[in-house]
Amino acid sequence: MILVLTNPLKIDRKSRSELIVSFKDYSRNYNLRDITGVVILGSSTLIPSGVVSLLSSMNIPLIISNKLGVAVCSPTLVVMLSEVREKQYKLTDEEKLEIARNFILARFSGLSNLLKYYKLDPPQLVDNNDLLVWEAINSRLFWDKIFNLFPKEVRDIGRKPRHSDPFNKSLSLAYALLYANVLGLYFPSVLIQLMGSCTSLGTLQPYPLTFQKCLSQLQFTP
Repeated sequence: MILVLTNPLKIDRKSRSELIVSFKDYSRNYNLRDITGVVILGSSTLIPSGVVSLLSSMNIPLIISNKLGVAVCSPTLVVMLSEVREKQYKLTDEEKLEIARNFILARFSGLSNLLKYYKLDPPQLVDNNDLLVWEAINSRLFWDKIFNLFPKEVRDIGRKPRHSDPFNKSLSLAYALLYANVLGLYFPSVLIQLMGSCTSLGTLQPYPLTFQKCLSQLQFTP
């Protein structure tokens, strides 16, 4: 999208991929990953040189329009991030499913290599037209094999997310942490931008309830 700013007081960098724009009564953050250009309308905006360098490094042109004329600071390279995102929008459902299947296959390949390292034969993948069912069936097959690498007391219980043993508690905690970090990175910077707007999300819990529950139940003994 093209970010048009009318009479901002200051534009500064918040991180390597985010700007903070200050207006008279409020400030707002903008993620640069889906911005194809920045247009400033006005003649009294303070712009540090670091902002210009940041925009240039991400191939984002900066245009300043005021009563004297129009100044265009164009990078020498084409904008690539937004072009890739546009192509993602145009993927068919079949193409999206194929990409997702390849991601899952990469995980199965990693588990296969782990089993082979410990001289265990990996399971044969089972076919299914439904991606979720296919992933669930084969994940269970790999889990059953992976559990042979664990001590007997862990093997006897298996993977039970709500079980009270230390292994399952620790694994559930790890999943919750991973989920929280992925969600924290993916949702604000991508999903909001996919809708073509920058909105305030308000106050969010830093971690999901799953993590909070696991953390409260998990007890470590020296």
